[in-house]
This record gives sequence, C-alpha cells and structure tokens, in this order.
Amino acid sequence: ALPIYFGQSVLTDLLLDEGVRDIVKFSDGAELVKAMIKDRFDLVLVDDELPRFSAPEILALHPAGDQTLPVMIALQSILTREDVAFLRERGVKGVLLKPVAPKRFSYLFRTLFKAVGSSRLAA
Repeated sequence: ALPIYFGQSVLTDLLLDEGVRDIVKFSDGAELVKAMIKDRFDLVLVDDELPRFSAPEILALHPAGDQTLPVMIALQSILTREDVAFLRERGVKGVLLKPVAPKRFSYLFRTLFKAVGSSRLAA
C-alpha cells in the first residue's frame, strides 16, 4: 500500500489538471467530518485507506435531504460489482479503482462535476 500522502499528491495533481485550485487535504476521516460540519465542500474524494470513516459513513452523517451534501468519489483498492452497488446505494456518486488512471479520473470528474471554477474540494 502506498502512503496516504502519496495518493493525495497524485490526486492533487489530477485535480490541478482539471483546473481546481481550492483543495483541502485530510489524513483522517474524523478531521474531514469536522471540516464538513464547519464548511461546505462541493466534492469529496475518500480513499478506502482513510482512517476512521469510510465514504458511506461520511455520507450517512448528513441529514436526509441535506442540500449541502457533496459529490463523493470513493477510491478503492479492491473493487467488485457488489462493492460499486453498495457504495452507489449509499450515495457515493463515483467509484474508482486504485491506482487511479488519469484519463478515467478526468472522465469521471468531468461527468460528475462540470462547474469547477469556484468549487471547494476535499481529498
């Protein structure tokens, strides 16, 4: 497994390639959850190796019908059809297998998130 900071560096580069400039990084799911309480993010990337909270758990913390719910992309080390179905049923909009292929990331990002100019993202 690669250190989480390496993955964050790769994802930061991919986001920069998409024109995103306002990126906040977290190394712990609890830190991310605390930040999401105080701030609104448009997109959240969650690695399956992020300690303390998974993508479905983070989404489950939002009240039903919450309009501030961010678009969530889960980055997974192992991925089956059942895993994708499980994540999507819980509100995860995009799922990518690691290591993340730049072209696949770009396609998913552009499909899910078209207006990136003034967006706030967490990775």
